[in-house]
Amino acid sequence: MAVNIVWFKRDLRFVDHAPLELALKLDEPTLMIYLIEPKLLRNPHYRGRHWQFIGQSLEDLQRTAEASGHQIEVLEGNAVGVFNQVHRKLGITRLLSYEETGLDLTYQRDQAVAKFCRSAGIEWREFQTNGVERGRRDRKGWNRSWHRFMTADPHQIELGSMKSISPEASEQLNALRSTKHRQWIKHSGDMQAGGPNQAQQVLNSFLSDRGWGYQKFISKPGKSRTHCSRLSPYLAWGNLSMR
Repeated sequence: MAVNIVWFKRDLRFVDHAPLELALKLDEPTLMIYLIEPKLLRNPHYRGRHWQFIGQSLEDLQRTAEASGHQIEVLEGNAVGVFNQVHRKLGITRLLSYEETGLDLTYQRDQAVAKFCRSAGIEWREFQTNGVERGRRDRKGWNRSWHRFMTADPHQIELGSMKSISPEASEQLNALRSTKHRQWIKHSGDMQAGGPNQAQQVLNSFLSDRGWGYQKFISKPGKSRTHCSRLSPYLAWGNLSMR
C-alpha cells in the first residue's frame, strides 16, 4: 500500500488549500495529519490559549471532514519519528504541506523532515504560503510576484472526492493517535474561538458591520475592540486563507 500525506500545520482549513487540492488529483489514498509535537508543547512561545485555539480549529475541521466521510488523524510525537513509523506501516509516496514561517524550532524540524524524506525516497512538496518567498536574494520584482500570488484563482477542494485509506490501514495508526487536543476544546468567553466556521463569521461581521468604524476608531482602546477586524488569529493559524 502507498499513501499521500497532507500535513496540516498553520493552515487549519479546507478552503483554498494547495496541498489538499493536489492530493485530490493523485491516485494514492490521502492521509490528513496534524502532529502534536512534544517540543512545541514545551516551547515557551506556545501558551494554553494557543493550544485551545488549535484544539477548537481541529474540532471544527473534524466535523467538516466527517460530513464527507473522512477525518484528520491527530498523531503525537516528533515529526521525523511519526513519519518514519507511518512510512514503515503504510508506505508514504508524497508528503504535501505548506511552508511554515515560524520559530527556529519549526525550521530545524522541517530541515530534519527534509533529510528524512530524501533518505526514504519520499517526495516532499512544500507550497508557498501567505505570499512569503523563500530563498530570495533581493526584493527586485517582489511586489509583482506577491500580487500574482494573491490574485490567483483559489484552490478548489471537494473533500467528497478524496480517496481515504482502508479501515485496516487506519488501525495501524492506533499507537500514534493522540486525544490530547480534546482537552483544549473548552470555550472561554474572553478568548476568540478557533476554527474556519468561526473565522468566516468574524470576517463577515467585519465586512458587513464592524468595519465601518475601523479608520475612525482603530487608535482608540475602547472602540477598537469592536471595530478592529479581529482576524489576526484566524490568519496566523490559517483558518482563513490570506487570499
